[in-house]
Amino acid sequence: MTARNPTPQGISALLRRAGFTRSVERTRDGCSGFVVTRHPASEHAVHVRHSFFLMNADRDGNRRKAKLAAYAKTITEAGWTVEAGEHELIVTAAPEQEEN
Repeated sequence: MTARNPTPQGISALLRRAGFTRSVERTRDGCSGFVVTRHPASEHAVHVRHSFFLMNADRDGNRRKAKLAAYAKTITEAGWTVEAGEHELIVTAAPEQEEN
């Protein structure tokens, strides 16, 4: 059995079910929340970032890191593999379990 590859729609739905807010651009309200997109270099991976309404709202990066850590916990608990970068997460299928 092969592991499922993540999709932006699936990871986004997972994060919404966990209570996180998706970033939605609005004319006056700006945007704040998670952003999930297909990884630009791999059709088998997904990018997860956190966006803030105000660009300077997180100068030291601590709020972004905390949000990414919370997203990573939710995603790994659902069985996906997460690689944490400085500004984003890369989500891939979990490696297959060895059968005994």
